[in-house]
Amino acid sequence: MSWSLVNKGLELIEGDLHLSSDKPNSKFLVGANQSAQKCIERKNKNALKAGLKKKKNVSSLNIKVKRALETYKAKKYEDNTLKNLKLLNKIDENLKTTVNEKKVKEYNLKKLREARVEDEKKTDTKKKNNSFFSEEDFEKMNNEWLALR
Repeated sequence: MSWSLVNKGLELIEGDLHLSSDKPNSKFLVGANQSAQKCIERKNKNALKAGLKKKKNVSSLNIKVKRALETYKAKKYEDNTLKNLKLLNKIDENLKTTVNEKKVKEYNLKKLREARVEDEKKTDTKKKNNSFFSEEDFEKMNNEWLALR
């Protein structure tokens, strides 16, 4: 068993170790109780030391934040919106392209016509391949059925 598991077990049963002296193993239990108390005291001391270290780090962080705020306030605010708008206008002028509407319409109409022709071809092939029997076969079957009636 590791030492940390033993300490945890002792912490869990700490309340049960307070036994009266009339039991035969009371000396052993009192000694165990004392060692558990020492472990708990050590942990508390270590926790306090760690807490102090954290506080030091927090205070140093606060100081850094305060310094950053002070430097930000010390700098004067410059309004660059007009400069930015001028740059955006230059970029917009460079990107302008002239588009011929007629060419775009013709291109799209051509694509639509091609798609319609392809759809018609597909439907024609589907109609042709739907049946294994010809029209003559259907007429013969119809005549035979009518003759049987």
